[in-house]
Amino acid sequence: MDAMRLSIGVFGGLAALIGGWLPAARGQCLDPQAVPGIVGTSGQVILIETPINLLDGATTCDGAAYVMLESVDLAPGTITGDIVDAGLYNADNQPTPTGLPTEGLIVDTYLLHFDTGGDQSIVEGSFTLDQDVIGIITNGNSLIATDDLLGNPGTFYEGDPRRDVEWDETPQGDPISYVALSGDRRTVAFRLRVDGSFQDQMRVIAAPHFPACDRVFGPGGSYSIGADDMSYEECRIVVDNCTLTIDGTHLFHSIVVRNNGVITHSAGYTDGEFRGMELVVLESVTVDLGSRIDAGGRGYPGDEGPGKGLAGSNYGGGGGYGGEGGRAANGELSDGGGSYGSITEPIDFGSGGGQDVDNLQAGRRGGGAIRLDVGGTLTVNGYIAASGETWQSNAASPGAGAGGSIWITAASVAGTTGKIQ
Repeated sequence: MDAMRLSIGVFGGLAALIGGWLPAARGQCLDPQAVPGIVGTSGQVILIETPINLLDGATTCDGAAYVMLESVDLAPGTITGDIVDAGLYNADNQPTPTGLPTEGLIVDTYLLHFDTGGDQSIVEGSFTLDQDVIGIITNGNSLIATDDLLGNPGTFYEGDPRRDVEWDETPQGDPISYVALSGDRRTVAFRLRVDGSFQDQMRVIAAPHFPACDRVFGPGGSYSIGADDMSYEECRIVVDNCTLTIDGTHLFHSIVVRNNGVITHSAGYTDGEFRGMELVVLESVTVDLGSRIDAGGRGYPGDEGPGKGLAGSNYGGGGGYGGEGGRAANGELSDGGGSYGSITEPIDFGSGGGQDVDNLQAGRRGGGAIRLDVGGTLTVNGYIAASGETWQSNAASPGAGAGGSIWITAASVAGTTGKIQ
């Protein structure tokens, strides 16, 4: 909702995310809903959110075809589809399976679903996207083969290849069904007939909003976007099983962190009063299970910062930030550092812990600073963290660093296994 945005500040504390789901409606035609990326429709088209159940007979409508956004920010590599070139396809000009030019692209997928629940019916219409169509999958076996890769996670799809577009014709041999891709590659028009025995579907793969600069980092390796590097502004970013270090303020279209990927900032990065990283994201941010946005140990070094812990002969005091740092153990007089900063708009580093003087061990680093401003949904199934460093050794005991700051503003927050700490 545009009128309401959710703000989360982590200031030496812990926030847990709890997500949920609502079952898809069944039976007659669903109420239309706005679908991101679709800017126009005509004819017998109803736009809906992707339901959980798309098995045959489960999500039906006798007078229209449903069109939905399935998935966003995918990097599928090369896949097999049917329609690549603009033009009209029907019984006289049926498409043949071919490789789609998706290698190296980040794509979105849309699904057209026509299921009357048992009645024979014909629907005709069109829908227009705000980005180019890379290809269309109409073959039932190809639809099944791409459900896991391109479909909506959590949706049940029909495993019968009869869900394909049937290139029907009259007894006289005139085409009935057709699919057409416009010359500007933005509009998909169709006429489809179901005979009451099975659904018709087709999957539309759309090009990135900003194809010139969209980037998949990884898999593997380490990468960086410096504070002065504007190469990826307003781009869609995927961090795949690698580490991406981002310093300063940047504007992205969307972010996906997956397959144990990590986004962080350089240790101690500052620019005047600015600290850490600020990511302004126009659409969604997704942090998958096992992945993270992590500024742990990226704040003030040991023995530094406005809330630094005091040094001690065998034990250093803990660094402070949102609260006072812990006092050293075993009767040492090494106090923890004091508190500072804003509770409602946390933007500072955590301070470092105090030195263990006798053992020449510097205090541990504080946590860094993460600022996220998300225009759409922030989905966290991994975690977002800015923890201070700790020390685990009986031989020496420098003070632990204080946790840093996480300030999040988002239209909505989702996730079932994620945490912010």
